[in-house]
Amino acid sequence: RNRNAGMVDMFGNSSGTPDIAIDLPTCAEWPLSQKLNGERETLGHYLSGHPLDPYRDELQTLVGTHLGRLDQLYESAAPSRGRGGGGGGEDGGGRQWRAEATVILAGQVVSMRKRGDSQAFVHLEDGRGRIECAFFAEAYFEYQTLLTRDRILIVEGGLREDEFSGGFALRARRCWDFRQICAQQAQRLSLRLDLREPGLMQKVEDLLAQHRPGQTPLRFDLLLPQGTAGTLDLNGGQSVRIEADLPSALRALPGVRTVKVAMTKPWA
Repeated sequence: RNRNAGMVDMFGNSSGTPDIAIDLPTCAEWPLSQKLNGERETLGHYLSGHPLDPYRDELQTLVGTHLGRLDQLYESAAPSRGRGGGGGGEDGGGRQWRAEATVILAGQVVSMRKRGDSQAFVHLEDGRGRIECAFFAEAYFEYQTLLTRDRILIVEGGLREDEFSGGFALRARRCWDFRQICAQQAQRLSLRLDLREPGLMQKVEDLLAQHRPGQTPLRFDLLLPQGTAGTLDLNGGQSVRIEADLPSALRALPGVRTVKVAMTKPWA
């Protein structure tokens, strides 16, 4: 009917000649971050994963929990009457606070709102849970430069039941940028490599070369082609600069069995 009416659409043409064939090239799969950014821009939420997925091993090493365990975390941490609060009270926003438990949490900043010149309420999310962190007075002035969207933060503070929302909220005392912790606190990068995978050592070396010079020594646990194992420690000029994306990039290489970054905790 379209052809008889002289109309052209995406399913046919008016002349009756064969439709134009479009050959789409086969491309490498997008990096996870690019895929997730596209999903958020078009759909408003993530489908393929969460931006924190590449960093979960390192965050687990540092923090030991996630935002889906706030109930268990609050119950296991003894409520404290130390810094940041007593047995209850009311904050500057008028909400009711109960006894707090000192905890350390991690998440990505997904939104933030300011109140006046000395308060900010930051929402952290990690794909498993969500929490609002309140930065008041001294904490706000000290850390306000870190409170930006999409930044991965580690926050120490008082976890309290929020009677207004029925969930939990955190009164922040200190916070750190996760990427800065990786760069400044890494003590050793340990890799377990299966050298039966052809070309693996060269691929690992090419990737590590992009992160030199640095100050973090390396340890290779090697499974050799003949079935024997060995350990190789490298430092000095072979040391690397640990960036947050390096461990996940190494894990993506076939033949890399484990990747572990030993880090000191700045709050310890």
